[in-house]
Amino acid sequence: MKKYYLPKMTAAIFGWYEQTRPPEQPQNIGLLLDKYIPAEVINKQEAEDQKKDGRTNWLRKMGKVPQNDGQTREKGYQYDDELAWAAYHRWYSYTRALHASRFSAEIDWRLIVGLGGNSVLETDITLHHLYGLPIIPGSALKGLARTYAAMEDVGDGDDRRKPSTAIDTDTDDIQRIFGMTHKQGTVIFFDAFPKDGQATFVLDIMNPHYPDYYQQKDKAPTNDQNPRPITFLVVDQKTTSGQNTTYMFALALCQGVEEKHQDDLTRAKTWLCKALENYGVGGKTSAGYGYFKDIGDV
Repeated sequence: MKKYYLPKMTAAIFGWYEQTRPPEQPQNIGLLLDKYIPAEVINKQEAEDQKKDGRTNWLRKMGKVPQNDGQTREKGYQYDDELAWAAYHRWYSYTRALHASRFSAEIDWRLIVGLGGNSVLETDITLHHLYGLPIIPGSALKGLARTYAAMEDVGDGDDRRKPSTAIDTDTDDIQRIFGMTHKQGTVIFFDAFPKDGQATFVLDIMNPHYPDYYQQKDKAPTNDQNPRPITFLVVDQKTTSGQNTTYMFALALCQGVEEKHQDDLTRAKTWLCKALENYGVGGKTSAGYGYFKDIGDV
């Protein structure tokens, strides 16, 4: 039975003495990553006592892992396919009921949103708090589209202006569409869901070469320091069925938008599509993560 860090009173209430829990694990990967982390995953000494890399081995069970031939992959973590499908279609139904403009896009390679979030694992991933699906928050998409509009949609000829780096210097159209601190925007950005709830996690790695330099103030980034690989989960380009991972996006006009501003939805959608293709969303975009392709209406 695995060891977990629990408050003594909590362990006593549930009968989990000696800070242990039953071997059964929930089918929600978000709950696993947040609450069901074994001691050897976050405690280096525990891992050394068991002579294994607890973090890597534990995360590997939640993603696809390479086989002996180096090509075939299998999924270790088994989530509830029926629940994931139902969650997606619930999203599809309410966005349709709100007359949202929807479009789909395929991940160009991999995707990691929320990598720098607060977690005892040092790395994180944004998941739906109820279903555990890897979503892209509407707030992130809204910020991405606004950045693209402010930096790239600068006009041409005599109307050309400098890119805006602050909300106060954004154009009136951008301020109206995305809103201000004191005023709601005209367009709503919904969370993006993987199509049919189909998304697969794969183990990835980043390898800081100067760990002492980052953790100790008096250390320089010298080549005599030992790299310390850090493993984390990302959304893979392919699902378990071999299909390209596809996300569904939706935007809608707020109620009461004036007739003369009805095209705000089209403009916001155009900015978002271009931003997904050219800027990418989430972390590690400089390494090719978070870019989308084959964008099309549905």
